[in-house]
Amino acid sequence: EAEAEETIAFNTTDNSYYAMDKGKSDLLLVYPPAAPTIAELDVFNKMDMRGIGLDALVFIVNEDNPIDSLTSDQIRDIYSGKITNWSEVGGEDMEIVPFQRPELSGSQTLMLTLMMKDTVMMAPSTETVAASMADVIDDIAAYNNSANAIGYSVYYYAKNMYEQPGLKFIAVDGVLPSSETIGSREYGYGSPFYAVIPLDPHPLARDIIEWLLTDDGQQLIKDMGYVPIKSVA
Repeated sequence: EAEAEETIAFNTTDNSYYAMDKGKSDLLLVYPPAAPTIAELDVFNKMDMRGIGLDALVFIVNEDNPIDSLTSDQIRDIYSGKITNWSEVGGEDMEIVPFQRPELSGSQTLMLTLMMKDTVMMAPSTETVAASMADVIDDIAAYNNSANAIGYSVYYYAKNMYEQPGLKFIAVDGVLPSSETIGSREYGYGSPFYAVIPLDPHPLARDIIEWLLTDDGQQLIKDMGYVPIKSVA
């Protein structure tokens, strides 16, 4: 493990694709790229992308918020500015403070492609744009009227890497995100994460990506707390 750490670099989602495009990386373990990155780098024609596991776009509120579930339409209306008060979705008479992520972030890409689709997101204020996945969770937890706030992240990060007390996931269309509901596709906002190599890959990178899709590789992904893309015992 120590030897492997010497060869690993951590980066944001889209910067990782740019690193591979410039020949600075042999293998990515990464979320889907944003639309501008796909267009600029011609990602799908210049890189070999293989789904190796599943994650999901999840929505987080303060545990003091009585709302436990929202519909997809309600979330889109909140993030387009059509719904501005929790009372409009069955909650208390409080302004909704929706936190967003910057455009070229993995969770923002999922938000735009999976949830918003053709609905335009409202322009955020400076204080409601969180620079990192940790920031969005911290911002919801620390916001002065924290029961007002809502934000989004990816399931694995919010559940296993940066869980904060006082927050909760909300169900979407009546389904709460979990490893089981993501793996079964019952939760409707799951998305693959990928192993990516160049079309002319380093042989060891090719071996790793192929092994990750074997039963043993998928079991490792499960053992590490992720949701494998194939069913394993």
